[in-house]
Amino acid sequence: MPVGPPSVCSEPQAASGTASGFGGTFGAEAGVTQFSKFRDRATKTSLDPADGSYDPTFGFVAGFRYRMSRLSELYVDQSYDFVLHKQSSSVTNQEVPRLLTFRGGIRFGI
Repeated sequence: MPVGPPSVCSEPQAASGTASGFGGTFGAEAGVTQFSKFRDRATKTSLDPADGSYDPTFGFVAGFRYRMSRLSELYVDQSYDFVLHKQSSSVTNQEVPRLLTFRGGIRFGI
C-alpha cells in the first residue's frame, strides 16, 4: 500500500462554519418584557400601571442568512415570542400576549 502525504481538501467545509452562501437560521430566546409608560393619545395623561412588572418571555426564531465571509453575514429572520403576563380579573381576553417581530441586518464576529 503506497504511503504519501495526507490529502488536503481545498473546498470549504459547511460544518466548519467557513462556507459562504445561503443557509437557514433557527434559534430559541428567553428574557423578560416590561409593559410601562402607557399614555392616552388625546390627553397625553399617564395610565396605570406607571411602572409595570417584568414578565418572563420566551420565543422561537427562524430565518435565512447569506454568509459573505468567515466573519460576516447578512440575515433576515422572524421571531415569535410569548409573554407570560398576569391578566387582571376584568380582562375578558385571557390569551398569552404574543410578539411577532421581523428583523434583518448584518453580523460581524470573530
